[in-house]
Amino acid sequence: MSETPLRRQSLRAIVAHAVLRLESAVTIALAILAIGLLPQPFSFWRWWYWMVLFGLAEALIIWTSITDVRTGEQVVADMLRQRFDPARLRQPQLKAQLDRALQYRSAIESGVARRRDGVLRDRLSDIANQVDQWLAQVYGLAERLDRISSDTLVQRDLKEAPDEIRAYQARIIKATDAGVRHQLEEALAGKQTHLANLQELAHTVESGRLQLENTVNSLGTIYSQVVLLEAKDVGSGRMQRLSEDIDNQVTALSDVVSTLDELYRRSAEEQP
Repeated sequence: MSETPLRRQSLRAIVAHAVLRLESAVTIALAILAIGLLPQPFSFWRWWYWMVLFGLAEALIIWTSITDVRTGEQVVADMLRQRFDPARLRQPQLKAQLDRALQYRSAIESGVARRRDGVLRDRLSDIANQVDQWLAQVYGLAERLDRISSDTLVQRDLKEAPDEIRAYQARIIKATDAGVRHQLEEALAGKQTHLANLQELAHTVESGRLQLENTVNSLGTIYSQVVLLEAKDVGSGRMQRLSEDIDNQVTALSDVVSTLDELYRRSAEEQP
């Protein structure tokens, strides 16, 4: 069976959760007491029989935890929120969108977990793995949008640069010394380049916000398709189109993230 890295991590987390459950603690405590106080309650009994008996009980607790859908949902949800924590973001709108994305991803994982073992579940596991990559790009974009939107220097320069450009232009008109005029023209050119970069950055941020919103809506659509897919769809083009759609989304988000990084770096380097 094809498993996502997230599912392997969640399985380890579920086992750890099972070991730390109250039922598990009680089982271990009873085993210690039984071995210590009643090592041979019957003539045929051996002390290590207690270990076998309570070992089976512990294995049952772990098994019920692994197979319990609600436990799995909660563990996956907790893992996603630790990895892509909306609380790290400062913009409320971005927090809300990331929270929605996490809900959809958790629901997709639960939808896959409910399926019986087989080809369909394997293919859906592959889809879930692609969604993990998608979610990483969603978080990366949200993180950059949050950083840029919260950058007080960027916001200040965007607001003040037009007035500064007009001031330079006025000073150039009044300048009588050729050397001073040349210095003012160089300063003006630098300020204009900086403003152009900032405006391109602001435009890309706005475009990124819209793309992030559309992406979260697309995650909801993917979830609906995962729920509705049947075994007969495995051999059809429907599953392949779903996989291609996710790959396209990942690529598009990656491109936006790269563009934001480049524009943000350029705006900092070319600041007059």
